[in-house]
Amino acid sequence: MKLKQIHNIINKFTGLLNIRLIKISVIIVLAVLAYSNTLNSPFVLDDHNLENLCQYRDFTEMRFVTETSFFLNCKLHGLKPPGYHIVNILIHIINGLLLFAFSLLTLNAVSGKSTAESSERAINENVAFLIALIFTLHPNQIQAVTYIIQRYSSLVTLMYLSSLVFYALWRRTGCGDPKIKLKKYVFYALSLFFALVSVKTKESAITLPVILTAYEFLFFKGKVTKRIFFLIPFYVIIPLILIKLGTFGIHLDLSKVNDFSSVDKSLSYSATRNPLYVYSAGENFFTQIRAVVTYIKMLIFPVNQTLIYYYPVSKVFSDYRVILSGVFVLIILSYLAVLIFDSFKKKNDDNNRLFYKLAAFGILWFFINISPQLLVAVKEWVLLQYRAYLPSAGFSLFVGALAFRFLRKFGEKVIVIISLGIAIILTLTTYTNNVHWQSEITLWEDNVRKAPQHPLPYNFLANAYFNKYRYDEALRAAKQAIELNINDYQSINLTGYIYEHLGEINDAKSAYELAIKTNPLFAPPYINLGNIYASQGQYDEALKLYEKALQLKSDLAQTYNNIGNIYLKRGVLKKALENYKKAIAITPAFAVAHNNLGALYLKQGLIEEAVSEFAIALEYQPDYADAARNLNSIKCNPGLVLH
Repeated sequence: MKLKQIHNIINKFTGLLNIRLIKISVIIVLAVLAYSNTLNSPFVLDDHNLENLCQYRDFTEMRFVTETSFFLNCKLHGLKPPGYHIVNILIHIINGLLLFAFSLLTLNAVSGKSTAESSERAINENVAFLIALIFTLHPNQIQAVTYIIQRYSSLVTLMYLSSLVFYALWRRTGCGDPKIKLKKYVFYALSLFFALVSVKTKESAITLPVILTAYEFLFFKGKVTKRIFFLIPFYVIIPLILIKLGTFGIHLDLSKVNDFSSVDKSLSYSATRNPLYVYSAGENFFTQIRAVVTYIKMLIFPVNQTLIYYYPVSKVFSDYRVILSGVFVLIILSYLAVLIFDSFKKKNDDNNRLFYKLAAFGILWFFINISPQLLVAVKEWVLLQYRAYLPSAGFSLFVGALAFRFLRKFGEKVIVIISLGIAIILTLTTYTNNVHWQSEITLWEDNVRKAPQHPLPYNFLANAYFNKYRYDEALRAAKQAIELNINDYQSINLTGYIYEHLGEINDAKSAYELAIKTNPLFAPPYINLGNIYASQGQYDEALKLYEKALQLKSDLAQTYNNIGNIYLKRGVLKKALENYKKAIAITPAFAVAHNNLGALYLKQGLIEEAVSEFAIALEYQPDYADAARNLNSIKCNPGLVLH
């Protein structure tokens, strides 16, 4: 093929991509491809608590919007992961499209090219395209998309970006014609509406007023007092929702910010301090200074990414890692100051000013949205990628600014080709990293390879092996976790559970007793030891242990269910009924408790009530064999009459 023919093909291809609808389609298709192998990825970690969200959410709950989305998911898909993944991917794609729209609105409005020559408009659109591609396809977003429960991060970003898009539309719209003026204030009202919704999605939306202020004063002009007047509602209403108000019933206790009193209660019983745990606000601040730099590094070099990182806490400011990170942050902030100063220099032309403004805004976006990590107690989870999901939009904007500055002289075709090259690399990297999420075992095996010094991934790997009946491998992984941290009471408890399933009851008892000794405030070993006594018919001992567990943690649905089982066996039906109902009140989707309650009703001759409970159990867990047998036995027994 001749060089001229290749050139013609490239021209046609890039010309096709100059169509906005094609760009939008490319963003959607590549995002779907990047996450296409995650639809059957299982629930992991906190995802298993989703059954607690399978009930109607009260508006007074702090994260009402996100939890309502989980409630709707549960009603539509039960506890089957594909439906949740589809919603998460859809939210992520919408975020990419919103960032595309926001970037384009900003570039066109500020550069004044919305009515200028087509080549300039094409450059703006291609830069916005690049910004959206980086944000949507970057592997750093995996935790906020594939890790189902972290919809909190992606959904708040959707509301956040929606507010900004409507704010940009409001600022761009004229106000001469009455109809146009009405449209203008509809945009403003929608911006305020999405701001309010965002704060009911996740508390991190509290940074939105600051971002809006930076956006207003960097990119727009006008009378200062009037501009401040329209920003005030965002500053007043959003914090009001976050503060505890009897009118709204909101329950965020701001006094608990930076409260480290509850960090790992086992530490009271340990002679050494865990290097992975934060014990004070100072330690949190020093460590998060380093984490900010680490997030930047992850965005620039997305390699060796995993779920849980081995990230020892910095105890003092004199830690060289803190000093180096602090210096790096100060250099960036100094560069930010230069960018802001240059953006207001009249001698700079429009294109240079736009670069300065967009680059400055990208840096501001990142640091403003990552800053809550410096202040809020993160305890044992000091570095998690989903925390950089919203801030990463700032990184994408900064890269877009660089493209605008250094690539625009080569024309829109070069920007398109480079954008697609970056997009393909990011798509392949994200797709490859998502392979590790195919099962809990593959996820944690990858994690222990990348963070072999961290005990927690070994604990989760042991649980994953256990759930697949690979008990010997589970025991080895749990013991490895204990070797890394001899005070790992969770892994000690897990070894007991594994021993129990291997039939080594005495070893199981010893492990549970050691777990209790290591941390007397940890409830599970009391329950597990109680289960052994219950299975041996020592009901009084079992009840004592169950009651102790409930004193430590009152919302243990399984424990109430176990107590109900003991009373049912003893024929104390009233107490059995009370405990089954308590279990269901805590976890409405607890299929086993519904089945047991049905069995109790059947014993009392309450046939209709029994049928109802068995049916509910099957609704939440369609493959629950015991509930199905119980229901069929009623329907097939001619001696039982349904009313």
